[in-house]
Amino acid sequence: MDTPSRDQGDPDRPLRSAMTLLDEAHRDVARGVDTSDYRGLQDRALRHIDEAQRSLGRALRSGPRYGDRRY
Repeated sequence: MDTPSRDQGDPDRPLRSAMTLLDEAHRDVARGVDTSDYRGLQDRALRHIDEAQRSLGRALRSGPRYGDRRY
């Protein structure tokens, strides 16, 4: 008999964990200094993080997507 894992009751847990990591990354990048050697890199990184957060937010709001499949 298979023993269910703790995560099986919450299929969105990995997505929420990813959102937490993106929040931390955004804070870390925003605290940094965009030096002239890397002009615009900080802004581009923040835009990419923001887009990833928006995509993840849409995925979380859309409800269960995987049925009984666990990932």
